[in-house]
This record gives sequence, C-alpha cells and structure tokens, in this order.
Amino acid sequence: MLVFTLKRLLASIPTLFAVLTVIFVLVRIVPGDPALAVLGDSASEEVIQEFRKSIGIDKPLWEQYLVFMGDVLQGNLGLSMATGKTVVEEVSNVLPYTLELTVASIIIGVVFGIPLGIFSAIYRNHFFDYLARMVSLLGLSFPAFYISILFMIYLSVEWDWFPVFSEYIPWSDPLTRLYHLALPALSLGVIMIGYVARTSRSSMLEVLGEDYIRTAKSKGLPRNMVVFKHGFRNALIPILTLTGLYLGLLMGNSVLTEIVFNRPGLGGLIVGSLESRDYTMLQGLIVTYAFFIVLANLITDISYGLVDPRVKNND
Repeated sequence: MLVFTLKRLLASIPTLFAVLTVIFVLVRIVPGDPALAVLGDSASEEVIQEFRKSIGIDKPLWEQYLVFMGDVLQGNLGLSMATGKTVVEEVSNVLPYTLELTVASIIIGVVFGIPLGIFSAIYRNHFFDYLARMVSLLGLSFPAFYISILFMIYLSVEWDWFPVFSEYIPWSDPLTRLYHLALPALSLGVIMIGYVARTSRSSMLEVLGEDYIRTAKSKGLPRNMVVFKHGFRNALIPILTLTGLYLGLLMGNSVLTEIVFNRPGLGGLIVGSLESRDYTMLQGLIVTYAFFIVLANLITDISYGLVDPRVKNND
C-alpha cells in the first residue's frame, strides 16, 4: 500500500504543476491593469510604474513565472494589495470555516445519500424507489444559493429553528458552532445527497446483476450479507469517485452559501478581492482552491486501493 500511495503522490506533482501554470496564465490575461485598479486613473505614471515594480509585474513573463513558481513552492503567495497583509495569513484566518462547511456537507451527502441509493436499488420500481429518485432529483434541480435562500426563509425566518445569519463562534464552543453550521451545511448537503443517491443506486443495480451475486444468493446466504458484504464494497468505487470530484464543486458552491448566510470563509475574500481588484489575493485564492482539488483527487486515488485491492495490485 505504501508503494501505491507513493506512486499516486508522485503522479499528482505534474498535475499540480500544470494547474499552477494555467492559473499564472489566466490571471495575467485578464483585461485591466492591477496598478490602475488599485491607484486609480489620477495616479501619476511614476507612481504606477513604482507600484508595478513593487508587485513584480514589470518583469518579463518568463521571469514572473519563475518567481511565481518559486514563491508557491516556498508557501509564499504574496501580499494583499488591499490590506498589505500576506495572502497566506488572510487565507489561513478564514480557510477553516470553508473547510468545515465543505466537510460537513460531504458527510451529510454520504450519510443520507448512500442508504437512499442502496435501498432504492434493492426495492427497484417500488414506492421507495420512486420516492428516493424524486428526492434526489429535487436535490439536483436547484442551485445552492436558491436552496440556501429557501431554507433561510422557512427554517430560520418562518419557523425560527436556526439563526438567520452565521456568526463568528470560537472553537471552544463546539455545540454553538455546529448549530450555526447546520443550516449552511444542509443547504449544500442536499445537493450532495442527490448526486450520491443516484450514483449509489446505479452502481448497486449494476453490481447486484453480476454473476457472483447470483451465486451468493443461490448458496442461501442471508440477504443483508449479499447486499452489504459482497455488493456494497464493489459498488463503492463510483461513489468514491463522485465524492472526490464534487469536493471541488462543493468548495465552489460554498462561496455563494457563505455570502447568503454571512459566514466567514473564502467567499468573502473572493468578493472583496474582485471588488478591489486585488490581483495577488485573487491569484492566491485560486491557488488554494486548486491545491485542495488536487489533494482531493489524490485522497480519492488512495482510497481506491483501500476499497479494492485489485487497483493497487494492477498498478
């Protein structure tokens, strides 16, 4: 397993390198001059050139690229043009809030979506199957911000079950923190439930039709053993793939959810950097998102080997 993990880790390095290169290019082809955006049109040419020199965009592109890659490898994402603080410091202050929202949403999606999909496959074309498919379809039909607004109107304003807006809650008060996290996480989790339930259902239906499942049934093994021991484990790989892929989607949707519920997180930083045309902050945020997406794919690859030994044996 160690060799398999090291191979996957080494294979992720070129991917991360390619992603960083794309980020570098995209940020620099965006129309507009960061210096003019920060200093304004009334700034003198000398001041503009001095500012461009201070943030390093006066150099040739190849030199900017080498400096950018060197800084990223050292964990240096530059200074925010709006606040003067390091981008790493600004991101570190709010990143835990976005991560806890994303992880909580995934947990909700997996805990409710997998059983929904499994029992939908077991009771195919029965009432529960139709009900489960309708629930998953509803979860996929509405964007995250719309679900957030609906939940806020009914669960917060009308029924007063949850706070309308999230507040800064210290880590020392976990119950209150979970209470403020519940509604935003549920808003994102509903979408994840829909994806996981549909994938679990289709994967289980495919596995339950395999020859070895029919053989297990013919031997008189208990139904639960056939479904959960022999069937579910082999149906896990598509579910793991989906979970890894949609980690990035949930982190993106968390931006809108954080804005709707006024939660601290990367969403506020993104909006602020766009409004102030904070060139370095926006670049650092994109790098942060890219890093976690590559990390999620790496964890997904490693989990394949844990679930199905054939994956690491054939690698």
